[in-house]
Amino acid sequence: MTEPRSSASTSPSTPAKQRAGVPVKVVVALVLLVLAVIFLALNTQQTRINYAFGHADAPLWIIFLILLAVGFVAGVLVSFRRSHHHRS
Repeated sequence: MTEPRSSASTSPSTPAKQRAGVPVKVVVALVLLVLAVIFLALNTQQTRINYAFGHADAPLWIIFLILLAVGFVAGVLVSFRRSHHHRS
């Protein structure tokens, strides 16, 4: 006798990213996060940043973190604008 398959098993038509326990996007995001933390930990020296109205001294990892945040916000804004632009 063969045992009946449970309804929870995956069928051959189920996409691979739905079969795995953790989505591929999450794994990639975690790997990138770990690499970013390592990169920040290796860049702790003080540096001078010159800008239009003066200068500032700060650890390099803080500058990288600020640039990462600026890039993230820019990406979110561009993504937000594109998603609303295509709807109209």
